Amino acid sequence: MSMKKSLLLLIVVIAGVTIFSVMTSGSNAMLIDMSDTAISFSGIDDFRHEVAYEEIESVTLEEVSDWDVWGGHEFGYFRIGHMENYVLFVTTQCDHVIIAELSNGSRMVFNYNNRYGTEDIYYLLRENMVKYH
Repeated sequence: MSMKKSLLLLIVVIAGVTIFSVMTSGSNAMLIDMSDTAISFSGIDDFRHEVAYEEIESVTLEEVSDWDVWGGHEFGYFRIGHMENYVLFVTTQCDHVIIAELSNGSRMVFNYNNRYGTEDIYYLLRENMVKYH
């Protein structure tokens, strides 16, 4: 293989690895983990937050028509933030959110990928809350 072809192949491989890393990094992924005692949120711009099920007083599933109402820091199709009265962890590609009212008077507002994924998490969250209420 000639030197030019080798150099070109090396550049293509480096570019491919770089693109793959950017596309799959935590800064571009919504991660929601539901353990036995808490639900945790991570990903998007190294965001991290956890809420114990015993802290959740109630949950509702609501449709969103205007994302600007919620504010937050925008990262492409994602919005995150620790606001005065709520924590936000959403993708604007989904038109539904789960709003968890917490015992300290604040709220956790979140969704996941699409309407059906968000609904699935909503029902699982309700099941997990039953153990603590």
